[in-house]
Amino acid sequence: MASENDYPPSALHAFALVVCRRRSDGKYLLVQEFANSGFWLPGGRVDAGENLADAAVRETLEEAGVAIRLTGVLRFEYRPLGVSDTRMRVIFLAEPLDDTQPAKSIPDYESVGASWVSAEECLEIEARDRVRGPEPGQWVRYLSSGGVAAPMTILTAQEGSTPKCANEQ
Repeated sequence: MASENDYPPSALHAFALVVCRRRSDGKYLLVQEFANSGFWLPGGRVDAGENLADAAVRETLEEAGVAIRLTGVLRFEYRPLGVSDTRMRVIFLAEPLDDTQPAKSIPDYESVGASWVSAEECLEIEARDRVRGPEPGQWVRYLSSGGVAAPMTILTAQEGSTPKCANEQ
């Protein structure tokens, strides 16, 4: 029987995405991507040595200019890509630390900007094919129909402790 040392090394490509909903009015945070790629959820690649939760918080601040608190996990995806690569995505539910904080409006190397949009506006943007993919609308529909997120405790470190974001320590 082959041991794990007999297999070729594999690469894990991990991403953290965020569905951020503002408490005061229920609006969602969307990021405007570069090159007319449309609107999308804040998020991106998890850096080496970074936990998933910290990546989600960092990416949202970089792309949208909004500091957040993660409140749950909407989805965990793990997909092998051949024999040596694997893709993993975690989609978090979040809320802004400050409901009055505006979204980023000055373009930089992370994004063109970001906007707070109502559920109706998000679906209208989707209908006009101005989103990078269907996920923003899918999550708005899910949450608007009473969908819930798993608690953050579903993600644990190997030692069994619940991961904490740097902004919670």
